[in-house]
Amino acid sequence: MQVKRYRKNFAIERRHFCTRMTVIFEQWVNYWTIGLLTVIIVIVYVYVKRHHSYFQKMGIPYIESHILVGNRGPVVFKQRSLFDHSQVLYNSIPDAKYVGIYDFAIPAILIRDVELIKDIGVRHSENFLNHKILSDPQLDPLFANNLFNLQNDKWRKMRALLTPAFTSSKMKMMFDMITKCATDFADFIEKQSPIVVDVKDGFARYTNDVIAGAAFGITVNSMKERNNEFYLMGKEATTSGFVELMKMILYQASPTLAKKLKANVVSHRAVNYFCNIIESTIATRKTQGIQKSDMIQLLMEAKDSGDKLDLTIEDITAQAFIFFFAGFDTSSSTMSFAAYSLATNPEIQKKVQAEVDDILKKCNGKVTYEHLKEMKYLEAVVSETLRLYPAAAEIDRVCSKTFELPPARPAARSVTVKPGTVILFPVYAIHRDPQYHPNPDKFDPDRFLNENEKFNPLAYFPFGVGPRSCIGTRFALMEVKLVLFYLLMQCNFEPCEKTTIPMKFSTANFLPRPLNGHWLKIVPRKGIKRLKHIHARMSSIILELMNSWVFIIAAIAALYVYMNRQGNYFKKLGIPYLKSYMLVGNRGPVIFRQRSSIEHEQALYNSMPDAKYFGMYDYSSPAIMVRDIELIREIGSKHFDNFVDHKSMFDPELDSLLSNTVFFLREDKWRRMRSLLSPAFTSSKIKTMFGLISNCATNLADFVVKQQEPIILDMKDLFSRCTNDVIASTAFGINLNSMVDRQNEFYKMGREVTDFGFLRSSKIFCMQMWPKLARKLKASLLTDRMVDFFHQIIATTVATRRAQGIQRPDLIHLLMQASESETSSKLTVDDMTAQAYIFFFAGFDTSSTTMSFAAYSLAANPDVQEKLQTEIDEALEKCNGEVTYDYLKEMKYLDAVISETLRMYPPVTELDRLCTKPFELPPAKEGGKPVFVKRGTCFLIPVNGIHRDPKFFPNPDKFDPERFLNEKEKINSSAYIPFGVGPRTCIGARFAMIELKLVLFHLLKMCNLKPCAKTCIPMKFCTKTFMPAPATGHWLQIERRK
Repeated sequence: MQVKRYRKNFAIERRHFCTRMTVIFEQWVNYWTIGLLTVIIVIVYVYVKRHHSYFQKMGIPYIESHILVGNRGPVVFKQRSLFDHSQVLYNSIPDAKYVGIYDFAIPAILIRDVELIKDIGVRHSENFLNHKILSDPQLDPLFANNLFNLQNDKWRKMRALLTPAFTSSKMKMMFDMITKCATDFADFIEKQSPIVVDVKDGFARYTNDVIAGAAFGITVNSMKERNNEFYLMGKEATTSGFVELMKMILYQASPTLAKKLKANVVSHRAVNYFCNIIESTIATRKTQGIQKSDMIQLLMEAKDSGDKLDLTIEDITAQAFIFFFAGFDTSSSTMSFAAYSLATNPEIQKKVQAEVDDILKKCNGKVTYEHLKEMKYLEAVVSETLRLYPAAAEIDRVCSKTFELPPARPAARSVTVKPGTVILFPVYAIHRDPQYHPNPDKFDPDRFLNENEKFNPLAYFPFGVGPRSCIGTRFALMEVKLVLFYLLMQCNFEPCEKTTIPMKFSTANFLPRPLNGHWLKIVPRKGIKRLKHIHARMSSIILELMNSWVFIIAAIAALYVYMNRQGNYFKKLGIPYLKSYMLVGNRGPVIFRQRSSIEHEQALYNSMPDAKYFGMYDYSSPAIMVRDIELIREIGSKHFDNFVDHKSMFDPELDSLLSNTVFFLREDKWRRMRSLLSPAFTSSKIKTMFGLISNCATNLADFVVKQQEPIILDMKDLFSRCTNDVIASTAFGINLNSMVDRQNEFYKMGREVTDFGFLRSSKIFCMQMWPKLARKLKASLLTDRMVDFFHQIIATTVATRRAQGIQRPDLIHLLMQASESETSSKLTVDDMTAQAYIFFFAGFDTSSTTMSFAAYSLAANPDVQEKLQTEIDEALEKCNGEVTYDYLKEMKYLDAVISETLRMYPPVTELDRLCTKPFELPPAKEGGKPVFVKRGTCFLIPVNGIHRDPKFFPNPDKFDPERFLNEKEKINSSAYIPFGVGPRTCIGARFAMIELKLVLFHLLKMCNLKPCAKTCIPMKFCTKTFMPAPATGHWLQIERRK
């Protein structure tokens, strides 16, 4: 029993002992683990602290960094893009020539001084020959053995070997191959357009095809064969995501660990694929004796010679593969940012397209290497794109020989850097430094043109610095310029809803990418095709005419018979009519410049004084001119539904912009658009725009008084600059001062649009005479350049406002609201552009013409001018120098002056209406019979003839504003119609009156208007213009009021 009890006690004690030992062991293990971890942490901390005191010891100013991530934390944690962060680092110590940073765990010196960059990269390049090693040659033969990553003598020999492949002569040989890729790409896009597309994907496919031909000797069309193996494999091989970056960083920090982990950047599958292509190409060339002037041929010859480099298939493939690393992603990024910059700067896009069109004319549609080199503006656009969006944020060099850096700061000491030290050149940040590039965030190609003497070439290095700059610079620029040339020849770039405006970089990529991707809208340009059609059709017609005199005689005879039959038109209707002439109808004196259009219209009006209306020929089209103001009121107001439309000579397909304006829209489309636009021109809306208009008016007055006396000016030019700025601000949301910026694109386009020279006048004549022939010849009044200019401004403005939530009291905002409402979902950007355009056309020329004639009338009638200035002075006293909308409305004499100007010089001498429903006219003369007119009959309302009729306005050629004051009750309102009649009166009449009054107010409060030697007194109208203008121009003398 005792033994049993002893054994039992022993077992219990043993269990207790084991339990205690287990607890002690566990505690010991825990203490050991904690202690070990503590020691490791302390060692890492001490190492990092010592490591991070690197710059302190060297005496280099540095930026505080963090363990593991160094100074790249915001990039790693996707708080900031690499490009934005590089700029932050650059700006962090602005007074230093260079600063110390940690590129993750590796210390590096960031050089800020451009002269020092030149010293390191060029003058002392032998001390800084190599780039950082990012991969192991055995693990990554394509990546580590290409020219970019080769070191020392291997690099020298390979660079010397490859340089002949990139000379100008070799570029010329590759030109046709790249042109083929560019034209295939542009043709594909043009056929798809209009299209909203990620342009980066498209350009990557284009660069893929170029690389396939130039480096690998194979032909690919990646736009049609979208999943071809070459493209997919190239995309896989050049993917530079987070994992690939971490592998490169690991190799820099611990090459041994990277080798053990087999951290390769390019997959073995991709290596084998491209090696097989090169091996197969070399074998085929050797077997069949094929020789080409390309890089592969040079490498083949070097391999066979044995006296330069011991080249393997992998070495040759690596050099061919440099095209992928240097070209696939970087070139397509540059193209994408160029397209973005042109889409968001339509005036620049227009300038490039003008240069493209000029070159096309020179080279008869076939551009050559030499022609491309002539294109200075295109080159400037590409250069500015590379400045704003360089492919690399930073360039690196590794010190290979001990080098002494100058002091980082004025009072500091020189710094000796040892071999292995990493040097960084902040390309992006220097490109965005206002010290070197004023207004650096603005896309401004002009800074790269010859006349820019301030440009510092040391501060621009998108392709690197010195001997290790990109070997393929010429090739890349040619590739980029060619694709932009052929795309801009056929298409326009426009922003879309996905476009990132303003530019904000994605934080998910290490290469520059817009936050939302490279999305743009591409629409076709019709000008080139239209020109070809016109040339082809005209050539065909000319050939037929030259080869067939019988046809010509027959055509003349047929035309004569046709015109005679046409002449019987009014006789059959029983309408008195004027004798007309073949082709020109009753417009002969205007066409042959014997009489101005305003005087000829008055002559027509006075030709049958006893008739309420009469027949005439508007060129070859019959029209009824209505003289009776009561009948005009019936046609324009009482029976408006029978005469809703204006006549239209434009083909909606050829002149879609003009055809879709509120002026030319018909019936229900017009009603819808008119009701949509009317709220933009109410008194309340005009009040909101009052400040914008007033600013433009004061700019004009300020400009005039600053001129050196005697001030003799062409008033039409002066006023058109003001109306240009008013329209730009109130309709397009653009702030301009055309008095100062005298050659701005908006003003130049205004002059071009309103210039009716011989060619455009001939087109109008053709449209009036032979509308079918005009359609066949595709004769449009507006060029594609004009249409595209306004379209892109509207598209860009709409996209920007939607992206940024901008609201502005103007026409675009109203149209945007309408386009987004459920009831008006079909209002497109094209519709918006059309309405903004007619506002531009109606305001630019007609308003400035009225202002010019008002100024002329005041200069020629100083008593009227003095009376008006008295009213202005009184108003200024009342409003303490700041005129308001309400004060301006009170100015009765100013109102009378403008009304009298519009009576004597209406901008539109005739109005027209088209009969839309059958209508019965009263007898034209006493004793006559009523006339039944059919749908399609054209009616003309002779505005100037009525305004100058002494029956309605006694002494009509006298400028007398008083007739619109006390005697206003005597004026028959039906006889005063400068803005039209009835519901189709000018929608912008209120706006125009405010604009006219404000400009005259601000000008006359500071100046007196006087005739000069060039002033046309008495008034004699010019016979060369359709709009009324003095024979010698609108010249006046202006003097400051004392």
